[in-house]
Amino acid sequence: MREDASCYFFIISLPLIFRCASSVLGAALRAVQNTKTPMLISLVANAVNIVLNYLLIYTADLGVAGAAASSAVSYVLSGVLMYRACRKNRLLTWKWKEFSLEKGLLRECAVTGLPVLGVSIVSCLGYVVFAGLVSGMGTTVFAAHSIAVTAETIFYVPGYGLRSAASTLISSARGEGNMEKLKRTGLIGIFLTIGMMCVSGVLLYLSARFLMRIFSPAEEVVSLGAEMLRLVALSEPFFGFMVVLEGIFYGLGRTRYAFFVETAGMWGVRILFTFLCVRVWDLGLRAVWYCMIADNVCKALLFAVPALRILLSGRNHAAASERTGKPERRLSSL
Repeated sequence: MREDASCYFFIISLPLIFRCASSVLGAALRAVQNTKTPMLISLVANAVNIVLNYLLIYTADLGVAGAAASSAVSYVLSGVLMYRACRKNRLLTWKWKEFSLEKGLLRECAVTGLPVLGVSIVSCLGYVVFAGLVSGMGTTVFAAHSIAVTAETIFYVPGYGLRSAASTLISSARGEGNMEKLKRTGLIGIFLTIGMMCVSGVLLYLSARFLMRIFSPAEEVVSLGAEMLRLVALSEPFFGFMVVLEGIFYGLGRTRYAFFVETAGMWGVRILFTFLCVRVWDLGLRAVWYCMIADNVCKALLFAVPALRILLSGRNHAAASERTGKPERRLSSL
């Protein structure tokens, strides 16, 4: 297993620059309100990955190496297509002769971008530690946990999609200095996300056992995993609330606060209490999933308090503008 894992990680690490380019350039396209192109490119890359997986794993009998090669090819394709899309966009195209590094712009990118990097590091390390804690609970428990987490991610898609949309539209409203548009966009994004995640939660609850049977024939694994999925299905609206608020804060440029929330939720709630439940109190998998839910709820609440203040402030300023006839103030201070 160790040799297969090493081979897999080595191969998918080779096109890392293309994977990074895809992520950064995709974000740039969304920032100029072109969300359709990154979506289409992702669909093409995923389709190529699926086809190559079948051909290389089963037809060519390459196994793990074939799976890794398929992913690597999809990363390269995605990066190249994102680059071409950016070069064709008049707002993002550039000439190398006119290209220069501006200290002020680099400083602004660092102030906004480094906390986002910190969020990714804190989150990824947290998931690794979290998985390590659960793995010590036994093979059956870990299998049920891993499969349930994988199945649940299918129902995350609406939340993450609306988070990207909210981040793009909020940043646009902030750039325009339009408080009323920012408020309206934020509230619509919140209500839409919560509504869609409520539907996702109901579907997840009803299909929990069916989803587990897709991944495992073992009855014990299916029963335990289905129980966890039904448990977390009830918290899907909180998860949607949390992710869309995170997108709003990214759109506002308040990435340092997002880093604080992620650190507090992941390490102060999920990891800490999972460690206590597993290593100190010797509780079962249900307690671990309660820790996951508590993490999402706490992060939602931490985002909600300042978000409501900002959105209500937007409403108050818009109302004052209508009464006085003065233009709304810009949002750079937010």
